[in-house]
Amino acid sequence: MPEEQISFRAWLQQYTLNERVFERLSGDNLGYLRAKRFRIPGQHWAVYHSPKGQGGLTHLGHSRLGNRSNAENLAKTVKGNGSEVWVGAPATEIKIKNGRVTGVVVEKNGKDVEVDASVVISNMGPKRTVQLAGREKL
Repeated sequence: MPEEQISFRAWLQQYTLNERVFERLSGDNLGYLRAKRFRIPGQHWAVYHSPKGQGGLTHLGHSRLGNRSNAENLAKTVKGNGSEVWVGAPATEIKIKNGRVTGVVVEKNGKDVEVDASVVISNMGPKRTVQLAGREKL
């Protein structure tokens, strides 16, 4: 277990100087811990990746075929339920009326298209999502 004062990068450098390893684990830091590139204490990383930090789980559940296959399978499920998947159609506005989501406006093929929806799932992060919805409506 690393000492709490040592940074994750400094701790990892005791075992490897391979930048590919640093980059791979940096992705873990960003994805799991929402930390910026090795700026977490090494001890926090080690505890998070231990069974104790995972609520007793013995693995993190990385996808065997990678996240792309997860996205493709999700798209198949959506399409199989009669809906469409639009790739490269960024949201430009989240529509809200009386405190409830009513839809989303996306740019598709250069045109704004309004899509009715009772639920909107955003992968843009909280700040951008609030901008799209309008802070005053949340």
